Formats: sequence, C-alpha cells, structure tokens
Amino acid sequence: MSQTLSAQVVLKGLRFQGRGVSMAGQGAGEVVVIAETADYQGALCDPAIAGKIAVMTYPHIGNTGWQKLEGRVQAAAVLMAFYEDFKGPSGLTLAEALIRDQVPAVTGLDTRAIAKAVTEHAPVAAFSIGGDAPDALLAEALKKAPASANTWYKIPASPAVKPASGKRLDLKKILIVGSGPIVIGQACEFDYSGVQAAKTLRAEGYEVILINSNPATIMTDPGLADQTYIEPLKPEYVEAVIAKERPQAILATMGGQTALNMAMTLAESGVLEKYGVEIIGADYETIKRAENRDSFRETVVKAGLSIPQSGVVKSMEEAKKLAAEIGFPVIIRPSFTLGGAGGGVAWNQEDLADIVELGLSLSLNHEVLLEKSVIGWKELEVEVLCDQTGRVVTVCTIENIDPMGVHTGDSITVAPAQTLSGAEMDLLIKQSQDAARALGLRNSGCNLQFALDPGSGELLIIEVNPRVSRSSALASKATGVPIAKISSLLAVGYNLDEIMLEMTGEPVAAAPVVIDYVAVKIPRWNFEKFPGATDELTTSMRSVGEVMSLGRGFTEALQKGFRSLETTAKALLGDPRNPALAAPLDRDLLERKLRVPNSERLLYLTQAMRQGWSVEEIFEITRITPWFLNKSNPWSKPRRS
Repeated sequence: MSQTLSAQVVLKGLRFQGRGVSMAGQGAGEVVVIAETADYQGALCDPAIAGKIAVMTYPHIGNTGWQKLEGRVQAAAVLMAFYEDFKGPSGLTLAEALIRDQVPAVTGLDTRAIAKAVTEHAPVAAFSIGGDAPDALLAEALKKAPASANTWYKIPASPAVKPASGKRLDLKKILIVGSGPIVIGQACEFDYSGVQAAKTLRAEGYEVILINSNPATIMTDPGLADQTYIEPLKPEYVEAVIAKERPQAILATMGGQTALNMAMTLAESGVLEKYGVEIIGADYETIKRAENRDSFRETVVKAGLSIPQSGVVKSMEEAKKLAAEIGFPVIIRPSFTLGGAGGGVAWNQEDLADIVELGLSLSLNHEVLLEKSVIGWKELEVEVLCDQTGRVVTVCTIENIDPMGVHTGDSITVAPAQTLSGAEMDLLIKQSQDAARALGLRNSGCNLQFALDPGSGELLIIEVNPRVSRSSALASKATGVPIAKISSLLAVGYNLDEIMLEMTGEPVAAAPVVIDYVAVKIPRWNFEKFPGATDELTTSMRSVGEVMSLGRGFTEALQKGFRSLETTAKALLGDPRNPALAAPLDRDLLERKLRVPNSERLLYLTQAMRQGWSVEEIFEITRITPWFLNKSNPWSKPRRS
C-alpha cells in the first residue's frame, strides 16, 4: 500500500469516516453495490459499472491481490469495509492496480449501512480522500441524480427452463430413513435434516413414515411424523415397516451414509421392487455412480474433469500392485463408508496392509480406492442443489484451512471460500455443476469435494456425496438457505424456479445467495475419552462435534468459534490458560506439533508465531495458506489497512 489518507464518505443524511488506500481525490456520483463473493477484480472491470462508485460488500477485498485481467478498473471510486494488501499473480496489489488506473478507494467503512442507505433512499454518494469535506459535491450530485437507479450489481441468473409438472401427485406415503445411532461422523446434523424433511413433506400433504433406531433424536419425537418406528436399521426391520405401511417412495438422502446404504441394500435385494417402492431424491443409479469408486472415476473423467491418479482394488494383492505403480504416500478411500471410515494415508507397505484390510472389511461392496496423494493441496467443498430439468444452483463454497490430508470433518473450514481468485472460483463452480450433471443428480442437494494445487491452479475432483451431508447443515446455517427443506421439495418433483426463498422472496434459481460475513467451523475432539486413540488427524474423521461462528471478518469468526468450544482455553489469541501459550516450547517439539495434524495444532500455530516464526516457515511445514496464517497471527504487523 503506497499511502494511507484520511477519508470521508457522505450520503444523504449519513457520514462515514474511512481511510484512503490508493490515492487522494474527490468525487460524487451514482452508487452500485457489488455483492460478489470472490471475483472483485472481474466486477470492478465490468463496463456495466463505468463511472459509478462501487460499494464492495464482500468481507475481504484484496485478499488475492490483483489478477492478470485485460482492461482497466471501470469504477469511478471503490468503497470497502476491509482491505488486504496482498500481491496477486500480476505482481500488483489491488491498491497498486487502482493507482495505475487512477481510481480512488476508501476502506474502514460500514458497507452494510451504506448498502442499506443507497437501496432505500440515497443512490448517490460523495467522497473525499486527503481533502475537504465533500458536502458540496454531494449537493451538486443530488441535483443530477436519476429518479430511480439500479443500485445492485447483479450476478446473471441461471438460464430459464421450461417448468415441469411440479409437485408429484402420484405419491401419497413416503418413508424417511434416519441415520441411526450417534457415531463419529454422523450425528445431530442428520437429525436436523430429517426433521426438516418430515415437516416439509407433511406440510405438502404427504403421509410421512419414519424409521430410526435412535430414540434420543428430535425426528423421533411424537407427532413429527405420521408413524414413527424406533427399530434397528437393518434390512429385515426396514422391510417389515415397508410391508406394513406400504409407502410409494423412500427418501434416503436425509439420513447420512447409513440411510443411503440401506436404500442401496434394499434395492439390490429386490425388496423395493417387491413392494413397488421408488427411491426419490438421488435415485439408485445416481447413488451407485457417486459412491462406487470405479463408476465415479469413469463418470467424471468422461465429463472432462480431472482426478488424482487412482485405481480400485478388491484384495490385498491388487492393492500392493497398484500402490507400487502409484508410489507412496497413497490415499485409501473405501466405497460406501461414513466419515472416511476405514480410510487413511499409507506411507509404506505396513500402513497399506493395515488400512486396506480395514477398508475392505467396512466397505459395503468390499472395494477401496487407492489414489495418488495430493497432501498439501487446498481442500474445497461446494454445496449445490439440482432439479429434474438439469439446472444446478451453487449454494455455498467452503474452504478448508487445513490442506488435503485431513478429513474435512476434522478441518477448520470457512464459508464462503476466502483465498480463491476469480478464475479459480469460476472453475470450481463450473466443475461442481458439470460433475453433478454427469453423475445424474436430479431432485436433490449434494456435496462435492475438490483439491486445488496452490502453485499451478490445477483442480481435481475428489468425491461427491449424493445426499444432504454434514457440510450441508453448516452451509444452511451459514447462508440461510434451508438445503434439507429444499432437497425434500425437489425429491417430490418441484423445480428450483418453483421454490421460493423466504429470505429473498425470489425463487432458489433466481441468483446465487450472497453474504457480507464469513462463517467458520471448528471441530471439537475428545481424545481423552478414547485412551487407545492417537491424537493425529488423517482422512478418517475423529471429531465428536463442531461449532460454527459468524463474523464480519475471518479473525473475528475464528476467535468466536474457538471460545465456543468449551475447552480449558477460553480464547485463541493471548489467553494464558492455553497450554500451548503458557511458555516457550522447544523448536523440535513445536515443529513436530505443526507438521503432524492434531487436535491442538491451532494452538501450536499461534505459539510458533508468538515465538517469532515467520509465516513462510510455518507454511512450509503445514501448507496452510499464508493468508489464513496472517489473519491468525496477532503478533505480526497488520496486513489490513
């Protein structure tokens, strides 16, 4: 940042103090509010905002620097809440690009208040950076203000499609399968989804039958479903319920992997055909394509997506042969398992034997995928909704702070993704939609996971959950989009342009949901209750819960989330009750705690910073994106203006 100047922004009846981050200047004019979630560069270069004052509502602007874009910044000025002084691939920070194009910018503003004001009654603003109060400029601009102004920069909506017939009237009774006992990797998030589904379908006039083996859930409360069966989730018990109740359809996408596997077992054994029961939401073929590792690989590659070098094996002999071809370390992923159960990272032949043996025993179809390690790459998730017309809407992007090698359920995550360039975000969203269509996802929500090489920008698809997932509950609360409710409506025939969002009053298909805050999820572990377990985090999930917090910026949300964990340490930054912050630690010990992911790595991370380790040193050990390290470091010089 070349200079920081005192600045003022005035609207009709409102005045804001800020800081100039590019150059001195004054001006006034029509305001446009830009609610993009990542590609601030593309928005600022759009001719549609030429000559207007751009208000950026995204929480962090500048966090990916300036990209190599053709053309100049079109805005007359830029107003921001936060600004990050990072260099992009072009070698320029955003401030440097603005100076190059002679565009003034102000940060440190309450962009929520500005957006509200311009939307309601003041589509004109004036600014002054390093100069006198701009009241006279505002008065003059108001005289020339249009009677009405388009104050929002809109992301284009999905192309229109011809609506189908809508709600299915041939279904009268629907069986919902719950998730069973609370286990690591599957707990209250599926209770939440099941409750949403039961309420939604009953409100639509369907008779809902529910089976779940866990009486300690809200979904099994009396009156939530028309008939509730608290029985073991085994094929013979579910068949008995089907024989008695005779539902026309089974909805298995709300009960996690347990329910999904149950639907597959009942279909393959002929039970569903025997009683004329249809799988709604994700159907049998879709589930098979997504969950069977061989089918998944074949489908996404045919669709033009890239995956890590991999292969499917059904025996130890096949595993040893394939591992020799791929080379260690090897990621092992069993088919049809929950929370990465039975999977892991094999660094040698001994690891391979142990993990493959367990994976084969836990896999529903006794097969595991061996894939080339991409440990250290960024891990990303996307939540989408799909309808029967082929339309796919992206609800939320999620970025894992821990790189690949740690199960996403054990990783601290943030939504929306924070450190992707506009081009990377566009590619992520496009490939998630391409994958959903290729797998045949219709009438359902799904979760997709990707790996991104931070050096080359190469994007690989890792897996797809063709159901409401653990992350779906997080995304629902982070964005306000009720994924389980919408998925239930999609399952009974509605399209995305027929389902209205209460928060916007518009159809789900109208436009992506945008938020001007961030949500952070932090897992909670209880290794002390499992004496035989080693406190190391791998591709098999070990957390027993999680917290989610909201904040205007990443650091605020991270700190609030950490305080909500109800551990001995009450605060992440500077709390003497944190064991890892009590006294300086031996460098070798600290490096081991950083290199091997564990439940307290975040504490050791802040301790390393406290002891003067540089962000570059910590990145080389952990491969955590430097932007997150800087935002988590209270002892470094501020990177924000």
